[in-house]
Amino acid sequence: HPIMKRNFLSAAMCGICLAVLVLAGCEDDGSSSPDFGENDGDLYVALGDSITAGEFIGSSSAYPARLSSLLGKTVINEGRSGETSASGLRRIDGILANRKPGYILILYGANDIIRGGSSSTTEHLRNMIVLAKDNNTVPVIATLTPAFHSHSYMQDSIVALNEQIRALGSQEHVKVVDLESAFNWDDSYFLDDGLHPNNSGAQLIADTFNRAL
Repeated sequence: HPIMKRNFLSAAMCGICLAVLVLAGCEDDGSSSPDFGENDGDLYVALGDSITAGEFIGSSSAYPARLSSLLGKTVINEGRSGETSASGLRRIDGILANRKPGYILILYGANDIIRGGSSSTTEHLRNMIVLAKDNNTVPVIATLTPAFHSHSYMQDSIVALNEQIRALGSQEHVKVVDLESAFNWDDSYFLDDGLHPNNSGAQLIADTFNRAL
């Protein structure tokens, strides 16, 4: 009977729609709030080297201070000039325990390349990610910014390491802030040394982190 057929099809369609909604509800769309445990979900720590610290432009002009203004949240600058990923790994436990941040933003690799030790960078980053997760802190990692002029010799290594960082983010299911893509290899964002971002570069880093977060 035509009416019975229409009712049957309507019921079937409703069943399909319900199944789709149930399945969709099982997907992690990133909208759920993380479990921060005893940490402050409104507190961010930026961990890294001189690019994070703001060498030559000052910490008040570095990307963490700019990001704090964009987010309307506290972003503590834990950048140290000249630091490698190995040194960052040694420091992160104490920072997580003492600061209790909801998020930790990790940017390392430039000094590893300069010192010829970048083969271990991704493993150091992986260990930082694991320590952060174990602490109920959300880790966010970033690709390296480009390099120019007297640091042009780093370019091939930066490209290679950034591919590894993107892969690491996928493997560990953490957000990757792609600074290489954001800078698009434009040297106008850098100081004369070709390594450290100028004020415009620091703002670009902050803007890129802000969009990702």
